[in-house]
Amino acid sequence: MNPADWIVLAIVAVLLVLAILATKKHFGGKGGCCGCSGGCAGCPGSCSAAPAGHSGQPATSKASKTFPVRGMKCDNCRRAVEQALIAVPGVTMVNVDAKTGRATVTTNGTVTDAQLAGAVTAAGYTAEL
Repeated sequence: MNPADWIVLAIVAVLLVLAILATKKHFGGKGGCCGCSGGCAGCPGSCSAAPAGHSGQPATSKASKTFPVRGMKCDNCRRAVEQALIAVPGVTMVNVDAKTGRATVTTNGTVTDAQLAGAVTAAGYTAEL
């Protein structure tokens, strides 16, 4: 083998290792793409850090609601729904579980079901409120 063959072999080996690591990350739910067939509405290609469950606004009267969300298939879907719900004025805490397809939202008592459903719909999913 000449030196050019060794260089090509080294490049192929590096690419193979990177592909294996990316595949492991993807199937672990940490990749930028959810891998759903045909794609999922609302799954961001790259996700910025979501607000971690608190809007920073004090709640005057807490109300909690748990409801089904249809269409989530992965961790990126979950993040998209969480980001949409926490952005609703009056929502103080959000917990979304993509495996069970349920969202739990704590509000200051002024948020309507229509506002929550609208936020989920805008993210590309269906809220059953």
